[in-house]
Amino acid sequence: MADYETIESRDLIPRSEKAQFWIKQLDLAGKIEKDWRQQGKEIVQRYRDEDRRAAQVDRSSGGFSSRFNILWANTEIMLPAIYGSTPIPEVRRRYGDADPVGRQTAEVLERALKYVIDAYDFDSRMVKATQDYLLPGRGVTRVRYVPEFRSRRQEVSLFSPMGEELEIPENALEDDEGYYTEEEEKYYEEVVCEHVHWEDFRRGAGRAWDEVEWIAFRHLMTKDDLIEEFGARAEKVNMNYESDEYGDDDGDAMKRGVVWEVWDKVDRVVCWIAPSFNEEALRMDEDPLGLEGFFPIPEPIMSISTTNSLIPVPEYNMYKDQAEELDLITHRINRIIGGMKLRGIFDSSVPEFDRLFGEDDNAMIPSQNGGIALQNGGMDKAIWMLPIGQHAQILQNLYIQRDQVKQIIFEVMGIADIMRGSSKASETAQAQSIKAQYGSQRMSRRMKDVEKFARNLLRLKAEIIAEHFSPESIQAMTGVQVTPEMMQLMRDQGARSFRIDIETNSTIAPEVAEDKRALNDLLQGIASSVTAITPAVQAGILPMESAKAIIMAALRKFQMGRMVEEALDQGEMQQQQQQQQQQDPAEQAKAMEVQAKQQNEQMRLQLEAQRIEIEKMKLQMNMQLEQQKLQQEQDLETQEMETRLRIQREKSETDLEKAEIAAMNRNR
Repeated sequence: MADYETIESRDLIPRSEKAQFWIKQLDLAGKIEKDWRQQGKEIVQRYRDEDRRAAQVDRSSGGFSSRFNILWANTEIMLPAIYGSTPIPEVRRRYGDADPVGRQTAEVLERALKYVIDAYDFDSRMVKATQDYLLPGRGVTRVRYVPEFRSRRQEVSLFSPMGEELEIPENALEDDEGYYTEEEEKYYEEVVCEHVHWEDFRRGAGRAWDEVEWIAFRHLMTKDDLIEEFGARAEKVNMNYESDEYGDDDGDAMKRGVVWEVWDKVDRVVCWIAPSFNEEALRMDEDPLGLEGFFPIPEPIMSISTTNSLIPVPEYNMYKDQAEELDLITHRINRIIGGMKLRGIFDSSVPEFDRLFGEDDNAMIPSQNGGIALQNGGMDKAIWMLPIGQHAQILQNLYIQRDQVKQIIFEVMGIADIMRGSSKASETAQAQSIKAQYGSQRMSRRMKDVEKFARNLLRLKAEIIAEHFSPESIQAMTGVQVTPEMMQLMRDQGARSFRIDIETNSTIAPEVAEDKRALNDLLQGIASSVTAITPAVQAGILPMESAKAIIMAALRKFQMGRMVEEALDQGEMQQQQQQQQQQDPAEQAKAMEVQAKQQNEQMRLQLEAQRIEIEKMKLQMNMQLEQQKLQQEQDLETQEMETRLRIQREKSETDLEKAEIAAMNRNR
């Protein structure tokens, strides 16, 4: 096989060797993350408590292990804390300029995103990705564009409107109604999110996501699915995958063929590879989506990431030792509790003691030898109970130790901050706000990761809608009339990204709060400056221009002051232009001349349009007259033919009657 390290483009690799190249890359990627995937399996089993159930033995043998599933408890706390609700898309003009087309396009894209979020269960995909983020440490979700097509019958005309005979297309079909062609039309399209299981994902080498050149998704396909997708090549794919979930009882019913869908960003192609068939690629697709970043996924969310590796690190590893210690303490607690039983011995001369502990309340048992027990010091001297005070003390210490270990785990995970951040109804609003802010500090990084992931998913969806959806589909989803200018902006990737920004309500919340604060400070600054300067201007102490310069200097200190300064300058320029036009007769005359020329040009264009419309009507009338003439000629020819046929038929009938009469006369 060729030395692919020296090949600049994978396009130069023959198709017959593409499969071998990608199988080698997939094997290498699998080996790099092999240890992490094994850790992920063990962590998921621990979360589902499957590893203990598999190794569980009978209690009576003393081998039953009691545990405290802190991983499940932590995950159930963390998941709703970092992903609490479905994100709401916020699409707006990037710079807030006067851009009607940009504003309308942003509104259409926002409505379209809200529709696809509600219609295709975006929330469940985000929950699965977040759970993978918390357990094995990496969550992946892909975006898929699904158009649906149907055949449409297109009639083939044999004559042109002028009556000229036309050539029949080669792909034309014929039936009782005449010639026709079948064309595929797109009648429905959708963009959906699809969860990618963490074991079904591979990636190319790289220390940062920008360095990754390829990604791959594993598909487990039935024989029918393989034939439908790849035709005859599917017969060469081995059905050698068996899931551990079903065991060996189902025979070949649950076997699947493994196929990898490789997205190569270098050559912008999608290569379908089966490891069991290394002779050639099953199929090669040229850049199916045309996305700016090529990959159909945003950057995966990773629980613990560093700058030197993209191999995930599960958060459970950070407190695994403490979790095992917690299991050990819980096991000991249960063993001690199992040994703390009410046990003792009694004087056999009073056999009624054996019945005493089995009777109900207020029961009196007659005793034949009770007097002997009384003579020996009383009934209490005839019973000796096993002491359990030391057991109780040890048990109390174990409970305290378990709480301390749990507190350490909560500190490591940041759950302790959430607990400290909880407030009471009796506290003031400021105290509650401070506690809420403190309680979310440790969660903020995780929350931002999930929010960014959701926003990037919505950006991919918006890009697919803008690039691939038809105006009719967009209008049906949004209920807004889509103009050609809006479609032009959506189809232009560069202009769309320059003029429109796509966020979610959670990602823009800090920015909105900062804008409100800045606007409030600005208005207060303007009001105080005007109040302080106005008396000096009215008294003539301070000229108007100087006062304006002072206010402008104050505005520049504020975050939003530049926008106000530009608005004031623009208003002043417009006012000056209006004053000049009113004062200068020459300018007024020039403006009137320009206006008159514009009116004349508009009138000329209207007359030209009317003339074209009249010519069009004449042409249509001539075509209709020609068609009527042709139809009349055809009708006359048809009538003449029918007349000749009728005369011929009548003559034949007369000759037949004469022949019959002649035959009858001969028979007489």
